[in-house]
Amino acid sequence: MYHTSFDMSQQDPRSRLSVMETLASTRSCHQGSCSMCFAPMPIMVAERGFEYFDMFNGTLWRWFGATRCLIKAAAIHVLVFLLFVFPSTVVARHPGHDGSIYANTEAFAAITAEDGSVLAWGDQYVGGSGAPRGTGFSKVFSTRSAFCAMTTDGRLFAWGERSWGGSGAPSGSGYRFVASTQRAFAAIASDGSIRAWGDAKRGGSGTPDYAGYVSIASTTFAFAALDFNGAIYSWGDVAFGGRGAPRDFGYTAVASNDHAFAALAADGSIFTWGNQF
Repeated sequence: MYHTSFDMSQQDPRSRLSVMETLASTRSCHQGSCSMCFAPMPIMVAERGFEYFDMFNGTLWRWFGATRCLIKAAAIHVLVFLLFVFPSTVVARHPGHDGSIYANTEAFAAITAEDGSVLAWGDQYVGGSGAPRGTGFSKVFSTRSAFCAMTTDGRLFAWGERSWGGSGAPSGSGYRFVASTQRAFAAIASDGSIRAWGDAKRGGSGTPDYAGYVSIASTTFAFAALDFNGAIYSWGDVAFGGRGAPRDFGYTAVASNDHAFAALAADGSIFTWGNQF
């Protein structure tokens, strides 16, 4: 999710409103049209509501009502006016938020700065409810309809749509990184082995049998993992790069877009695979 913060602490509500209206009129989504994020607006818009993080007092504001990301400027004007002039009438407050807000298509999750606990809201069936209890969480990852939170010691907790990664997270600790497709998660353990869960045909199964992996990249429905020797293993939907990874080694990095992977070799050559269109 993209957002920009501005120092408006010395401005009165009318001046702050003017700044927000200007930002609203120049909004643009990082993917052209999206139900998840705006840039550079400090107000973040989802399919079922709005979020604004107040940098001055560590407060997360939220209110609900909009159904789509593309809303009229007049609606933004009214909502921003209410936010800054009559905030108590339209928002709920969550003090202690650290500014890191995570999202899938219809829900949000956040980690509090005070104790590392997780807050979630939005559509209850895709992660808006069911967040793990307890403290010590440091990161949140998401598929299209589920979340996975990681603790500081590498334990994983998933919730949301069960078949898209909301259940099945591995037990134990020491996990270092989690990647996701739209419907599955894949996590690297301390020994470099990989565990995946979610939609079996979209990356939730088919992981490599051995350890030593250092990174994972993902397309919409496939994963590609790079090991310490520079070898690459891919799995998931064949049409999205789940098959076709290079068979040699010596690669230093793997990048991805929605449909294909590109691997950079030590000699500067590039190998690509996935959907050629």
